[in-house]
Amino acid sequence: MYIYKKKAFTLAEVLITLGIIGVVAALTLPSLIQKQNDRATVARVKKMYSVISNAVALWQAENGCETDVADCLSQYASYDCKNAFSGIEKKLNIVDRVYNGQDKNVAWLPDVSYGLDGTAVTSGWMGVNRIVGSAATCQYLLSDGTTMTAHFPDTLKNSGYLFFDVNGAKPPNRVGKDIFPIGIGSNNDTIKTVNPYYVQDDSNGDYGMCYYRNNIQCSADDGKSPTAYVLTHDALPDLVKMGYPK
Repeated sequence: MYIYKKKAFTLAEVLITLGIIGVVAALTLPSLIQKQNDRATVARVKKMYSVISNAVALWQAENGCETDVADCLSQYASYDCKNAFSGIEKKLNIVDRVYNGQDKNVAWLPDVSYGLDGTAVTSGWMGVNRIVGSAATCQYLLSDGTTMTAHFPDTLKNSGYLFFDVNGAKPPNRVGKDIFPIGIGSNNDTIKTVNPYYVQDDSNGDYGMCYYRNNIQCSADDGKSPTAYVLTHDALPDLVKMGYPK
């Protein structure tokens, strides 16, 4: 009776198979890692938006202005972030801070950050970096490693905005990837409390973002308001599809 003997794989066949597996892994693993990182970033954006919203809501309730944050902000001197944000600051887990651009050489701030369009931010109040700094800006390091810039200029008529970086000084330090804006008020009585839009003061460009001001309203769908996009679509905006550099 003939007994079938299973042929063993040769060393060459094993090496070829392992090589194919390695190539497939090399092609797919970066994509899988990027998707996981993106999901983690989305989760951190949603968490930070909730943290800021709750802090402002508590502050509003203590000041008797539950429906209009501008009513409370109007009590403070214009162009003084330390004064305007001090009540909200106490509601956050802050471990370090830089007021009005002083002592900017802290390890938790990068040298440069970038706008939504990939352009390096050079203004004295926008983004989260060591360039930022004026009487209207405060920068913070939170206990979870998030960094944040708060800006309350007089041109915003008692409203203001924040930029937060979900992974601190680590790259890419770019709006829409790890930096996201939050508005407090809208400078036009349309939105009276925390909102996921950028409320700009019209003085130094928008770096590709839509700014919610006066008669200008922004969409949560086009990616130019990245915080609103994340909250609406549970995903990061695709900057390349928007026509911006990768």
